[in-house]
Amino acid sequence: LFKELPETLMAPLEEDEDDVMRDDPMFAFEMQRSLKQFVDQLSNKQGLPSLQVPSLLQAELRPYQQEGFEWLSFMRSQGFGACLADDMGLGKTVQLITYILYTIETLQNDKPSLIICPTSVLGNWQKELQRFAPTLRVHTHYGANRLKDEALIELTARQDAPQLFLTTFGTVTQDIEFLQTIDWNIVGLDEAQNIKNMQTQQSRSIRKLKGEHHIALTGTPVENRLSELWAIFDFIHKGYLGSFTKFQEKFITPIERDESEKHKHSLRMKIRPFLLRRTKRDPALQLNLPEKLESQEFCPLTTEQAALYEGYIEDTMSRLEQMSPFEKRGH
Repeated sequence: LFKELPETLMAPLEEDEDDVMRDDPMFAFEMQRSLKQFVDQLSNKQGLPSLQVPSLLQAELRPYQQEGFEWLSFMRSQGFGACLADDMGLGKTVQLITYILYTIETLQNDKPSLIICPTSVLGNWQKELQRFAPTLRVHTHYGANRLKDEALIELTARQDAPQLFLTTFGTVTQDIEFLQTIDWNIVGLDEAQNIKNMQTQQSRSIRKLKGEHHIALTGTPVENRLSELWAIFDFIHKGYLGSFTKFQEKFITPIERDESEKHKHSLRMKIRPFLLRRTKRDPALQLNLPEKLESQEFCPLTTEQAALYEGYIEDTMSRLEQMSPFEKRGH
């Protein structure tokens, strides 16, 4: 109902004389009130259940990080995937780590979780996990000597099995045949915009993974095209935005071609419950960051550098005259 009629749920109940005679007015009132509360929780992230931070976490969360952790937990309780789209620097990593610890400590979930990130931040994740969750059993699934096939599956079934597997987008693409057979607790994507090109093998592989809860972390849910948004949502909550063909007809074409404000509003309403985005400029965060100051420093070439540069340009220009059009373009 919410998927198809998000705004309709908020509208006053319409009634005619027959309905009033036939229905229990107290039931109608309670039904509308509970729906309104649920829609408010989803759309505005207000009134979410308060949760105790896991004792295993070695960090003190800022208020907005606490809200992010509680939102992820609420979305799990409702069976919804989630996209945490806070600005870079607001601590998406620590919010996800807190939530993972909560599923282990409070929900007593003994399935392993999987975090997938770009190779460039793999070391950063290892440091953050060691810093914020030193007791968490972490296995880095990466490199030429990594476990594969039955060896990895056996590791997940051991008594002292890792509670968290850390891997990269490229590794998942190579190992998807056996990674997709594991029933994960959480599958989390860091810098989820890496799956934006939905037709690539990497994007298709990651959307095959099966977990109780799928979470995407990204500061840029849409970089260039709305197809990127569809790919992320197909991962966190498969089927919610329909098939890509339907999504293209219903939203991409009218928005990207015709700049339709009506369709933009409709899409915002549709994705809003599953997307939590805070920016550094949000006054509610009370970060009190100073204004960014930019200064330009000019570094002139030395006489020798300028002479070398000028000589290279002249030499290149003279050689271009003897080159074919193809060579000239490449050079």
